[in-house]
Amino acid sequence: DQTSGSTVCLVYSDDPTNPAAWYWGDVVIPQAIAPHIIKHDGTWYIFYGDRAHGGPPYPIAVASSPNVNGPYTYVGPVLQAGAPGTWEDYRVDEPCVFQRSSDGKWILLYMADSGGNVEQVGYATADNFLGPYTKFAGNPCIPFGPPGSFDAGTVADPWVYEYDDVYYIGYTVSPTTSSPWQTALATTSDWLTFTKHGMILPRGSEYNSFRGAVIKIGDEYVFSYTGGPSAGQYRLCIATQPVFTSPPIFINDGNAVFNFFDGFDETSINLTKWTFASGTASQTVITSGLLT
Repeated sequence: DQTSGSTVCLVYSDDPTNPAAWYWGDVVIPQAIAPHIIKHDGTWYIFYGDRAHGGPPYPIAVASSPNVNGPYTYVGPVLQAGAPGTWEDYRVDEPCVFQRSSDGKWILLYMADSGGNVEQVGYATADNFLGPYTKFAGNPCIPFGPPGSFDAGTVADPWVYEYDDVYYIGYTVSPTTSSPWQTALATTSDWLTFTKHGMILPRGSEYNSFRGAVIKIGDEYVFSYTGGPSAGQYRLCIATQPVFTSPPIFINDGNAVFNFFDGFDETSINLTKWTFASGTASQTVITSGLLT
């Protein structure tokens, strides 16, 4: 909530895919922005951009509570801004924390800049949940796109969803450093190379469609994001997508599905598919889908 200062707040729902069923909780961390909440070993943690302990440069800090609704206690910083003159010397911010399934390491995905909202995305790794975190040597892992592209001026607010050994990273984009902002997608499998795929949540009739994250709830993917009718009017929003969908066309043809297929549904052997190493076609019989 940045209507008066910057505070981290909670909203809640027992029916999260219903936009009318979300309710205001309360302020849980003052002088803080860009939260990511996660439960680990029975304790709730909120990673956030710290504005209460000096700066710039501003670090990413964490607070914890045994209860999801708090009160939350300041634990300390987990990631510092970069050295003077680097791309991240003004702040590190907008964290997203998860445990990588391939090796068990903790990944802290974040946005950083050198002042003036010149934002790009990097990440850091740790063996333990609370660090110490080591920044990836190749940061920013998701840099600006070429001039004139959808992400030429803003690369920010990263979140990640893992599926089938592929990590889907959503991030905020703009061809400039200013709004309107939208959401694009990049993927990685090795956390060394990152492939951009373009927009996944265009703003449509909204002025913005950015920030937030995707989570699977039941049989729906729910994307909480920031929208609004005009510049500066930010609203909490959700977008949904079914986890399972039916293909638009059912293909009941083995030849169209498999690289090699023979259902033996003809009257004689198909010599475009089979070559005799020994014997002749006259020695074959096809009956009821079987070749003898």
